[in-house]
Amino acid sequence: MIDPVTAYTNAVATGQFLEQTCTVANSLYDYLKKVKDAPAHSKELRREVMVSDLLEDIHKDLTSNLKSVPSSKAGKYADLCR
Repeated sequence: MIDPVTAYTNAVATGQFLEQTCTVANSLYDYLKKVKDAPAHSKELRREVMVSDLLEDIHKDLTSNLKSVPSSKAGKYADLCR
């Protein structure tokens, strides 16, 4: 017959082991989900970077051409860029 203190200790240790196992399993699940979704997130990020680069190029072109725009319109654009 197993002594009650040993049985209790074993039960507590088993509970702790199961808790840690669940924590690791949840972490692995979250990681695998993120890895699975990574290509879609990468594609979205590439699109955002391309749009950002395009907007930056447009901004540079517009600000470099402000000299040929009447001062009243150039001032309005400069105010919008701030």
